[in-house]
Amino acid sequence: MWRCRSSKRSIHAEVMSGLRSESLHFICRPHQSPRAFSTLLASSKPVPLHHRSFPVYHQRISSKRSRSGGQRTSSTWAVEASSADAADAEKLLVVFDLDETLVHTRAGGPQQNGGKGVDFELSMEAGDRYSVSVRPGAEAILRWCTENGFETALYTAGVEGYAERVMRKLDPHRRYLPRRLYRDSCRRVVIGGGGPSEENASVFLKDLSRFRGCLKRVVLVDNSPLSFFINPDNGIPVADFLADHHNDAAKHSSYVDEFDSLRQLLLDLKPLADVRQELRERFNLMDNLVTKVVVGMSIASRL
Repeated sequence: MWRCRSSKRSIHAEVMSGLRSESLHFICRPHQSPRAFSTLLASSKPVPLHHRSFPVYHQRISSKRSRSGGQRTSSTWAVEASSADAADAEKLLVVFDLDETLVHTRAGGPQQNGGKGVDFELSMEAGDRYSVSVRPGAEAILRWCTENGFETALYTAGVEGYAERVMRKLDPHRRYLPRRLYRDSCRRVVIGGGGPSEENASVFLKDLSRFRGCLKRVVLVDNSPLSFFINPDNGIPVADFLADHHNDAAKHSSYVDEFDSLRQLLLDLKPLADVRQELRERFNLMDNLVTKVVVGMSIASRL
């Protein structure tokens, strides 16, 4: 089903057309559970960054030269021209998700959550309390991006009141994530019959054009596959952070290693005038996401 790349791109274009007209709904039968369907769409994740092994970009260029007898081929000319053009381009914009990418938030205060792995507590206006854990290496990667000439921003599907309370702890002086977008800047997609029924569920898709009109030098670091649907060729998937590392040295190391891999990837992308082809080759998010939507709707139609 939908094996041809052009078919998948046409499906993606059709869905995007519905998003632009704000008329897109994933339709489920009345007896189905839209929330279960939204979970199904979000459940099949790409291979996380630290589980992948890629050669550094300049090594691939050298390999192409060696196979062509040391002569520059059209492809190596294109890569080198792209790198040269990038010197005059805008800084590479690295957009970070918040929940399960940089932090993990649980309802209740530290005592209710055992006190382990809790970095700080939030108190909301309604009196609700939450415990927040910061992903190992999160503050270091944000600081590294700022110090190494990257532009950084936050894009979360969380509401502004909650997200800003977290950011006052994580980045109180707006030094690392000065630009921030929240749920009201996401595109809401209804899963269900499309009417006002409480049975409808919603997912929130991120649109990177809210930051820049040209997306050649923009990437989104996120744990949720659905966040990439509008701009699949700009996505860098990472593993979910679930604050399960405090008694697990291997888990703690895996979170740190993943951000180490992210550093190397960002350095590979930094000289490119257009990062999308490289990310397409590495993660193939277009095919993965469209296949998930098609299969998910097919399964839902048989429930």
